[in-house]
Amino acid sequence: MIQTNFIKNPAFLFLLLLALLIFFGSASHSVTAAEAVKRHEVVFLLDVSNSMNTTDAEKLAPDGLEEILYTLPSNYSVGLVAYGSDVQVAKPLNAKREQIGVALRQVNYTGYTNAGAGLERALTLFKDSTADKTVVLLSDGEIRLDDPVATGASEEQFNRAMQTASERGVRVCTVAIGDPGNVPQSNIYDSANRQGLLFNVSDVAQLSGIAKKILYEVFGIAKIAVSSGDLQSDTLRVRLPLARSDSINGAKILLTSTVPLGNIGASYTAQSGEILAGKRFAVLNLLHPQSDTAEIRFGSAGGGNVQADLILEMNASIQVEVKNTTLGQSEQKTAEVRLIPVSIANQNLRLLNDPYFEGKSVRVTADGQEITAVVEKGAIRFSLPADITRSVAVKVRYEDLGVNIIAPDTTTVQINQPEGYGKIIAFVAAIAIAIAALVWWRTQKPKPVPPAPPPASRYEYAGKLKIYVTKAPDDSDIAPMEYNLYRHFRKEEISLGALLENCGLSFALAGAYKVFFSPGANKALVLTNKSDCTILKNRDLLVKDHSCLVYFHERIHITFEDERSELILEYKNVKPSERP
Repeated sequence: MIQTNFIKNPAFLFLLLLALLIFFGSASHSVTAAEAVKRHEVVFLLDVSNSMNTTDAEKLAPDGLEEILYTLPSNYSVGLVAYGSDVQVAKPLNAKREQIGVALRQVNYTGYTNAGAGLERALTLFKDSTADKTVVLLSDGEIRLDDPVATGASEEQFNRAMQTASERGVRVCTVAIGDPGNVPQSNIYDSANRQGLLFNVSDVAQLSGIAKKILYEVFGIAKIAVSSGDLQSDTLRVRLPLARSDSINGAKILLTSTVPLGNIGASYTAQSGEILAGKRFAVLNLLHPQSDTAEIRFGSAGGGNVQADLILEMNASIQVEVKNTTLGQSEQKTAEVRLIPVSIANQNLRLLNDPYFEGKSVRVTADGQEITAVVEKGAIRFSLPADITRSVAVKVRYEDLGVNIIAPDTTTVQINQPEGYGKIIAFVAAIAIAIAALVWWRTQKPKPVPPAPPPASRYEYAGKLKIYVTKAPDDSDIAPMEYNLYRHFRKEEISLGALLENCGLSFALAGAYKVFFSPGANKALVLTNKSDCTILKNRDLLVKDHSCLVYFHERIHITFEDERSELILEYKNVKPSERP
C-alpha cells in the first residue's frame, strides 16, 4: 500500500530527494564570539590661557566639552589636560566622569598659551595600545609665551607632538574659536589642518553644535532625534522605541539649547537615574530603564532653540551561526552567516528581536569589502563565499541600527567547506529536477484566480487637515494649506506625500510618502509611521512601524528625514457647507 502511494505520488519522492539535497549540500554550526569589546580613549585638551577671556567670556568651551563627556557611551574613557603658560590640570583616563566635569567647571583663563606642552602631556595619558585614541583640542588658535624664542619652541613642540600623534594612530580633533586671520604667526592651524580634523567656529555660541558633530560624526554615536524647535518652558515626553525595556542597559536624553537652560527636572522609572546639566545642555542619564516612557522638564530664555536626542546603549555578546549551502548545478558554495547580539546578562535574550529593528539594513565589512546586511528575526544576516575553509574577521556598523551596541569591534566567523558531496549533490539534483518536471506535467491545471485585495476600512473620512509648512528645505515661505479628507470617498489609506502633492506643493519632503492616513472609529484619523521622520503628537513620539489615533483639534508635529524640514498638521471638523 505504501509502495503504491509512493509510485502514484511522485511529489513525495521529490520532497524526499530535495531533503537529501539540502542535507548533503549544506552544513551549519553555531558558536559564541569571545572577542574583546572595543575600548575608546578620549583626552580633552583645553586652552585656558588669558586670551580665552576675550574669546569665551561665558566659559562655553568647557561647557561644550562637558556635553560630550556626559553623552559618550560607557566604553569610552575620558581624561583632561588644561594648559596656559604650562599644564594647569591633568586628569588621567581612569578618572570618574564627575571628576572631569568638576575640573572643567573650575578652570580659570590665565597665563600664556603653551600649546606644545599641552599636547605633549595629553599624549602621555593614553595607556591601552588596542584602544581607539582621540584628542579633542579646544583653543582660540594662538601659541604665545613671554618671549619669541619660547613661543617658537612651543610651536615646534606642538608640531612634533602632532607628528607623534599621527605615527601612534592618535586622532587629533581640533576646535578653533575665532577668525584664523586674527591669530599671531605662531598658531595651531597649519599643523592641525594637515594632520587632524579641524573645526573652526567664529562664535562660542556655535560650540554646542560642534560638540554634537564630534559625538555623532567623529565618534559615530547613534542617536534618535526626538524633537527640535522653539520649546521654551515645557515637559517633553520621550517614548523608548523598543518593545522590551529590559534589553536597554542605558538611555540618555540630551537637551541642547542656544540660550541658557534652567529648572531641569525629570520623571522616570529606572534602576537609577541622574540629571547632568551645564549652561546650555542637560543630560538625563538612566541606568536600566524599567518603563518605555520618560519625561524631562526644562525652562529656557525666550528666543532660544532647544533640541532633544535619545541615545540608547545595549551591552551584547555575539553568537555566530553559519550555514553552508550549494547553489544548483554550478556547485557554488555559499555560507549564510547570522550574527546574533544577545544580552550579556541573559544569553537567551536576542537584543535585535524587536519590531524596531526588523528589516533594517546595516553595513558589514568582511573580506575587505562592505556588505549590506539585513536584520531578520533578531539576527544580522548576510552571505559570504565558502569556496575554501578560512576565518573571516567581520566588523558590523551597529550605529546604522540607531542604537549603541557595546559589543566586540570585530567578530570572527569560521567558514568550513563541506567536501566529498559534489557528485552526490549533482545526482540528487538531476533526479529531483526530472521528478519535478513529471509532477508538473501530471498536475498541470489552470492557475487559480489571485485573491482579492484586502477590504478597505469600514470607517469613512470625517474631517480635514490644516497644513503648515514651518520649515521648507530651501527656507522658502509656504502659505498654509488645507486638504478636505471628507471628499476622499474611497476608504483606503493615503500617504502624506500624495496629500501634499494634491495640495500643489512643488517639492518633496523626505519620508512623506511613508507616512499614511486612514479613517478610524469615532471620526478619528489613523496615523501610521513607516518612515524615519520624527513625529510628535502631544509630545509623544510616534516611532517607526507604529500607529496612533488623531482626534479633532489635535496637532501633529513632523520633522522629516532630512532633519531640517518641518510641518504641523491640525485635524479639524468639516463644516456642513464644506461637505459635498
